[in-house]
Amino acid sequence: MNSITINKIDFQVTNETRFDEFWTHVDSGQWESSTLNVITKNLKKGDVYIDIGAWIGPTVLAAASTGCTVHAYEPDPVAFAELSANVAANKTDNITLNNVALFDRHGEMSFGSGRGDSLGDSISSLMNGQGSIQVPVRDVANESTQAFFKKCKLLKIDVEGAEYVIMPRMADYLSHPG
Repeated sequence: MNSITINKIDFQVTNETRFDEFWTHVDSGQWESSTLNVITKNLKKGDVYIDIGAWIGPTVLAAASTGCTVHAYEPDPVAFAELSANVAANKTDNITLNNVALFDRHGEMSFGSGRGDSLGDSISSLMNGQGSIQVPVRDVANESTQAFFKKCKLLKIDVEGAEYVIMPRMADYLSHPG
């Protein structure tokens, strides 16, 4: 395990070599500091944070550190395994992980890396790459009717171009979230 700091809070992350450079960047405070600040400054115990496109967990860990309830979605099986390991390493019990993509339908879809055939990449998506595997998909319009969505204080969506497909499906929710 490696120790990193996000906004003055220490976390443990796996020492998987392929992510070392990324976690060093996070630890330096140079990776999406505005995003991390918004998360840690605006959430507290009792709030709900939803992370669509959680990848290996920097925003999930930051949100969980506030004491809020976190619901994270990540379809990439390699990234999801890393996300799960990072959540377990920090012994948090306020995170629900979902190994599924949210999109405009229910079922399965092709999923691939944006750089060759290596899953786990931060740009892997339903929209990019070769579609080397099939991943489970849930219709975001249906998912956003879940009770925890209605209680959501902060929603992060980073799904490598699929935002243009799922945002219109979430229009009703986004217009009337509670």
